[in-house]
Amino acid sequence: MRTILHVDVDAFYASVEQRDHPEWKGRPVIVGADPQEGRGRGVVAACSYEARRCGLRSAMPIGQAWRLCPGGVYVRPRMRVYAGVSDEIMRILDDFSPLVEPISIDEAFLDISNSLKLLGVPLRIAADIKRRILQTTGLTVSVGIAPNKLAAKIASEIHKPDGLVEVPPQSLLSFLHPLPAAKLWGVGPRMERELNALGIRTIGDVSRRSMKELQSRFGKHGGLIWQLACGVDDRPVTPQRATKSIGKEHTFEKDVLDPGKVKKCLLGLADEVAGSLRKDGFRAKTVALKLRWAGFETHTRQMSVREPLQSGRQLYEIGCRLLESFKIVGRPVRLVGLTAAGLSPQTEPSRQLELFEQMSGRNDERLQSTMDTIRKRFGARSIGRASSILP
Repeated sequence: MRTILHVDVDAFYASVEQRDHPEWKGRPVIVGADPQEGRGRGVVAACSYEARRCGLRSAMPIGQAWRLCPGGVYVRPRMRVYAGVSDEIMRILDDFSPLVEPISIDEAFLDISNSLKLLGVPLRIAADIKRRILQTTGLTVSVGIAPNKLAAKIASEIHKPDGLVEVPPQSLLSFLHPLPAAKLWGVGPRMERELNALGIRTIGDVSRRSMKELQSRFGKHGGLIWQLACGVDDRPVTPQRATKSIGKEHTFEKDVLDPGKVKKCLLGLADEVAGSLRKDGFRAKTVALKLRWAGFETHTRQMSVREPLQSGRQLYEIGCRLLESFKIVGRPVRLVGLTAAGLSPQTEPSRQLELFEQMSGRNDERLQSTMDTIRKRFGARSIGRASSILP
């Protein structure tokens, strides 16, 4: 039996704006076109929960939104910022399972079936994901846990914002059947009206009809919704992102003033990034270091190298050089991140070791190979160097 998580950021664009502008917290925030005092063209891209209580929703004409909520905060989208935060969140999810399937900028499926023995029960894993994302980005997410994608996605919607709902396998049908048929994937407004005309209003109603009857009325699609209504959804979680960079981040439980602790964390991140490079068959020409201070002020510096690299030791050394350029003494660090970019496929064999580094090099290669195998099965954070463990 699979264990699937659906992770959905709450009011993503608007939540990022409220995070970056604390004075907007608690106020209706509308991201989209310029309303021009009700005369604007365009639509609402996203809105905060405070705005939703005024009747606003995504895709609503911006002029209508203004008439419903003239006292709201209207801002233009900052897609580059949102994309950066999305990348942070997806990297966190990668730490919990190698099977992560983003389905939009602010939501993704995870298959954690092979992570349970190492990371604990599903509720604990989901709670850890929520905590990590909140600590790292300042945003809340809602998580649904279920044996399949359909139920996991529905579960994540039930107690938004900041929700966490688990649907155990034995409760799958009792969870699905009372829900409106429109909750089934593929049932839009038109099909919902046709189902209602047949006396079908809930998912349970769909399941109680015969598959043959629904196929005769709706074709192949009728058979698919019948299977979903019966709890049958075998679609796998399939990673689909094109890899442009590989990065890892760590958010400290408390802001850190000791540069030695930051370097210790950096060592672990370098090993993880190097392992991901080897797993995906890449070498990198650019290394970027990200530091986040208290209050979410974030800065990034990078360095390019002549020969593409794949070594954790090299990544760490470059990361330390970048760290020194920040002059962090006396500044509390909230988050540190290391990213390898400028990726190219590994086409050449590893270089030959020099005479006096043969033994240490071979030992390090065996160590890295063993760590790679464990991470492939149990996730990126399943193993690391003892010297990189923070007290």
